[in-house]
Amino acid sequence: MLTTLAATAVAIAQAAAPATAASAPDGAALAAAMRRAMQSDGFELRLTLRDPADGSSTPQRIAIVGEFGAQRRRIALRGIAPANIANRRYRAELGADARVRLLEPALADVQAPVWGSALVPWDLLGAWWDWPVQELGGADQAAGHACRWLHSRPPAAAAGGGVTAVDSCIDAADGVALVTRCWGPRHRLLRSIEVTRLLRKSSGLAAAKSALIRAADGTTTAIEVYDGDEHHAIVADDFDAPTGARR
Repeated sequence: MLTTLAATAVAIAQAAAPATAASAPDGAALAAAMRRAMQSDGFELRLTLRDPADGSSTPQRIAIVGEFGAQRRRIALRGIAPANIANRRYRAELGADARVRLLEPALADVQAPVWGSALVPWDLLGAWWDWPVQELGGADQAAGHACRWLHSRPPAAAAGGGVTAVDSCIDAADGVALVTRCWGPRHRLLRSIEVTRLLRKSSGLAAAKSALIRAADGTTTAIEVYDGDEHHAIVADDFDAPTGARR
């Protein structure tokens, strides 16, 4: 992502404390480090979404508010501009059963991308860090950084909202998943998220400034943070009521 993809919401779901991640002795410990570091009492991010192949298109601007506690993770996405997405909302929550549910709009698919982009609400909550199988893989390179693969698998009896596996290439020195791949049944690649630029948060942790999301249908979306608040004070309106005409 939220990752948490985090200076993007994707990056929030993917940023871990560098020392903790670097010293994690196995896959389970690394996943636990990612879970701990993504905890936040509240954050707000402003992102642009654009098609990198269409230089003449107007980027979409959206806001994401999140609360990633030890017992609950939830996010709310709100369109800012252009007018056709302004104040349209999506709300999703990770339940105690490690399943992500889309609360708004009702009956919508949490695996469906939003606003014609490749951004998927499910990806922003980092559910895969809670899965029981976390296996370390080999070393690799991504975005000019060394990284190591972590293979995450859900319980055999549970589907991860249509995602059956997630592979993440984690830069242990900075604690960021530089590449994330979501797989579906029969090991079909659903989408990949690749961090293209990093920044430093006030805590000193690394996070993604920008990323590319590539979907299986060929849709590619470039996302970039243009504003945010790492210490957003959550209010009821963020999750429970229409947001009105804020910009």
